[in-house]
Amino acid sequence: MTFYRHTIDGAIHAPDAQAILNRCIDSRDAVACASYTRNERGQIIRFEDILANLGTINTSGWDFSAHWLLPETGWGQLGLDWKATWVTRYELVNESGQ
Repeated sequence: MTFYRHTIDGAIHAPDAQAILNRCIDSRDAVACASYTRNERGQIIRFEDILANLGTINTSGWDFSAHWLLPETGWGQLGLDWKATWVTRYELVNESGQ
């Protein structure tokens, strides 16, 4: 049995849509504003969902493995493996810190 705790900075995921809209409205960021398209009524009809190295993943849990080897016979030997993971924490933090 093994306990693990990992932090992955720069994890690949899509930018948060609300954070992109806020950045466009608050700072008139041209890249953020080009990420979506509105129709004539002002409704968003397209949103670029591009993956990037934006977030952080914090995860921890337990890995368990068991191996059972049966006695050898005339036709060979049979072995059984069991591997399991119990995730106790999985937290994704996006580029806006949420």
